[in-house]
Amino acid sequence: MSIQLPIALPPFSTWQENEKLWSEDVPLDLVRPYTDKELLTALEEWGTPDKGRVYIIQSRLHAPTRKVQGRARNVVSHYNSHKMGRRVATESRNVEFPAVLRYDLDVVTREFYCQPMQVGIPTTIKRKSKDGIETEYRVVVPYTPDILRLKAAGPLVEEWKNEEKLIKLAEKYPWRFHKSEGDATWHCPEREKFFAEMGITYCLRSSSEHNPIFTSNLDFLRDYLVADSTTLTADTWSAIERIIGKAGAMSLARLNENAFDDETPWNDNEILPTPPGRFRVDDVLQAIAERRLWVDLDYDDLSDAPNVIVCASREQLEGVIWRRPPPHAVTTYFLFNVQVGSEFMFRGQSDVYTVSAMPAGSVLYNDSSSKLFGELTEQQFETLLHRKDIQLLSTMIRCRLTVPYNLLRISYEDHSRTSYCW
Repeated sequence: MSIQLPIALPPFSTWQENEKLWSEDVPLDLVRPYTDKELLTALEEWGTPDKGRVYIIQSRLHAPTRKVQGRARNVVSHYNSHKMGRRVATESRNVEFPAVLRYDLDVVTREFYCQPMQVGIPTTIKRKSKDGIETEYRVVVPYTPDILRLKAAGPLVEEWKNEEKLIKLAEKYPWRFHKSEGDATWHCPEREKFFAEMGITYCLRSSSEHNPIFTSNLDFLRDYLVADSTTLTADTWSAIERIIGKAGAMSLARLNENAFDDETPWNDNEILPTPPGRFRVDDVLQAIAERRLWVDLDYDDLSDAPNVIVCASREQLEGVIWRRPPPHAVTTYFLFNVQVGSEFMFRGQSDVYTVSAMPAGSVLYNDSSSKLFGELTEQQFETLLHRKDIQLLSTMIRCRLTVPYNLLRISYEDHSRTSYCW
């Protein structure tokens, strides 16, 4: 019996969808901070109230307003922002840091400030005493957003958190945190209302919104991104530029073939100097980190050098991205072949059942001890599978799927013990 199940691609948040709209038709020459005069004009166009204007101007002058703190699960990261011309610090290596780097790279964000001005937000507090009596009161709670962003579409502040932490917060404070039905947008109504009165959009962002390839590339480049100073000399950059300038765009592997390798034994601590007119692989990665070379960090995996396209300019990279096929699902289903011997579980139960026979139109099954037997029609079995009330554990799965290629690629036949969830 073959069962075809539809695939639901992971939902996007409102902010992810907006980023796509904001980035359309944005001239590359506008990827720079506002002048004071331009910002005043923008504040007029946005209709920002006086309270919001003061907040934005004060944040531009004084951010960061507090020192970032490293905790058990937070790692402080420092980064030299090319767009802002300053060194910025983030409290979260895998959540806030990727966001900051993206804003430094994108064509949407004109300015961004970590740890902008602190505000006091009226917040509902609910307590439950030992005798079961619930009390509710309002207090003003000090709050500092993670990031203030200024862009052509208007100002916004963002708070970035791990998806797991947001889920726990929603369970503990359901009146304060919740996720939209049908998409991946998180909300904090109290903060949204407070900043809306200032003419600023409040965005509660989740780690699940980060492209996994982008974050993987950041890990690959991290040592070069957080360096206090460049290691590229004029001579090494000239050597790289001489090669990439002729080709315009080439694979990272091909560029690295021209790199100098001193072939020093692995257990020898001595590093020979780079000969004049040559460069090393480390110099290429440093050039990518400094945006002297351009790579599509959302698409190309830097650990797979033969398939990475390196460009000499941002305009060339935009052309490469434009020619790439749009991310979409070529097929939108899994095809399961349920047969004798296939194992499955009912939702909410720990017992594993095995299909023992499949007479015409029926599915007979038994538990692992062969003490419990059951029967379902093929239609009932398929309906339960569609509703995820049955989870297949081992069967033949034939699937050919291409979801957004920066998330996943699959093309296989599997006879092993496999879960339906992905």
